Formats: sequence, structure tokens, C-alpha cells
Amino acid sequence: MSASLSAGMAPDDIPRLAAAGLSAAAVVLCGAGYATLLALGRARASTALCTAALVAYVGVVLAAAALCWALRLQGLWLLLVAVLLVGYFTVPRAVWRLSVATHQEHDPDE
Repeated sequence: MSASLSAGMAPDDIPRLAAAGLSAAAVVLCGAGYATLLALGRARASTALCTAALVAYVGVVLAAAALCWALRLQGLWLLLVAVLLVGYFTVPRAVWRLSVATHQEHDPDE
């Protein structure tokens, strides 16, 4: 008997463990896609890219939900996932605003 099975992991849990790994990777990849598409959409003033960014964020939400299911998260862990989702949504927007504010051209006569 393997060490993982003797440590309380049933063979039925192996698909959930695989789903947890894949969904965690999907959270990261969709989050990176969201941030990239949002920045490109705002830099190019493209509504299509900004819409694609929101679709990528929906992917983050779905992947996070799959992660919660796969790991059977409860209680404070669900709160942590909610904080993760808020952060994935707001941080790229805040970074964009900071970048715009720091790269504005200033009038030398001011």
C-alpha cells in the first residue's frame, strides 16, 4: 500500500487531487490572461480586448469554483478564495491606474 493511501487518502480522492492541480493552474493562467488582455485593451482603447479580459476573469471564477469543489473547501478557506477573486479583479486595474498616473507627461512650465 502506498504512503498516500495509508495516510488517509482513498483511491476515489485521486481524481479530485488531479482536478485541484488543474484548476489551480487554470486560476493562474486565466488570471494572467485577464491582466494581459485588460492592459492591452486599455492601451489600445479596444472594447473587444476589454471584453475578452472579462471573459478570462469568468474563467478565473470558474476555475476557483472547481478548486473549491476539488479540495472540498469550507469556512475560512472559502473566504480566502473570495479574497483571491477580489484581488485578481482589482489589482490589474489598480496597476493600470498607477501606470497611467506615473507616466503622464508633465508640462515643464508647471
